[in-house]
Amino acid sequence: MTVAKRFLLDVVRNISDVISDEGKIAVLKFFSAKVANEVIDEALQLMGGMGYAKGTRVERAYRDVRLTRIGEGTDEVQLEIIFKVLKKRGVSYFFSHSSNSYSQLT
Repeated sequence: MTVAKRFLLDVVRNISDVISDEGKIAVLKFFSAKVANEVIDEALQLMGGMGYAKGTRVERAYRDVRLTRIGEGTDEVQLEIIFKVLKKRGVSYFFSHSSNSYSQLT
């Protein structure tokens, strides 16, 4: 979760234009949704069948988190944007303003 927060802050601080930074925004959305999905999946695992029970907080969180991977562009759409930017600008584009070392946080 710390990596996602640091990445969010880095992107927000250094964003210049939504269109020109669409690759970084797509990576942020894709990565954040994946992290949130892993967290809620672990919560469901811990709660067992009760995690799916209608009206529980975990069930509601699961539905909300699942929607983050669909709303405003599915994971596949985000990956298409990321690959398009990678092809056009290269890997260095994604690290051009980064002052954080994300690999040390995992």
